[in-house]
Amino acid sequence: MGTYQGEFSRVRKHAIGSHEDHQENHGPFFLRPKTVFLIDIFLLKKEQGDTNWKIRHELETCDGDYEDVARRKIPSRRSDCVRTAEFLVNLQEQVLKNPGIGIRALSREMNVAASTMKLALNEDLRYYSYKRRKCQLLTEKAREKRLINTKKLLWEPQTIWFFSDEKNFCQDQKHNKQNNRWFAYSTKDIPRVMQTKFPQTVMVFGCVSSEGDVMAPHFFQECLRLTSDGYVELLNTVVKTWTRRVANGRPYVWQQDSAPCHTSGKSQKWLSENFYDFTSPNVWPPNCPDLNPTD
Repeated sequence: MGTYQGEFSRVRKHAIGSHEDHQENHGPFFLRPKTVFLIDIFLLKKEQGDTNWKIRHELETCDGDYEDVARRKIPSRRSDCVRTAEFLVNLQEQVLKNPGIGIRALSREMNVAASTMKLALNEDLRYYSYKRRKCQLLTEKAREKRLINTKKLLWEPQTIWFFSDEKNFCQDQKHNKQNNRWFAYSTKDIPRVMQTKFPQTVMVFGCVSSEGDVMAPHFFQECLRLTSDGYVELLNTVVKTWTRRVANGRPYVWQQDSAPCHTSGKSQKWLSENFYDFTSPNVWPPNCPDLNPTD
């Protein structure tokens, strides 16, 4: 090994000229004399970024198999070496150009690992991947109507508001494909979430006051389609007693949405005769779930 160390030191000192020049002057890579072969290995490893000590160490410990040293792959750089200032500037430009691009697609485009891209986005640029949310599209006419109706809904501090709504609840088990996970060795060990083709539903009516009072939920009969008659019967037998007890003689307003059973002539007549005040169909702003706590 000592003879080889002296030869390698001599080769390193005389490694002048490029790797391409040696290929042109000495023929195929693995058919040249030993000295020229070592020079080519040295130049090749230097192009790959290896230090002199590392090249020498690999050649000394290869047991004469120099071809294996030449075939070794370039080790991947650490993520903190890849995440340079220039890399982050380019990454910022890519994100601003297309904010909806995925992390894997972005890592392929910039030729880095997905884990490195995640670190660069989260720790360096402080970006996080969020799901896009839906909202109600409002035209200019709808905005104007909403502003006018909202001003009409301003009330005195001593007035109580009763917010109401109905909701159909499906009796099948709720399943979220993304968040409901199960640890198992195979898919055969995962219990199935049973679903029916036509799931049964139950309608529930709820009401809360602006002061935090909550009425006990009212469950309708199975497969009931709520009509004006059913709505008036509910108001007369269940809601009327509870609202008067909570209001205790103070002025109050009954809020309801614009469902057909709410806006029918029979329902409007009963509300005007039995309640202190209520929101008529022309007053309650459409597409405003944020105004009703029960929504």
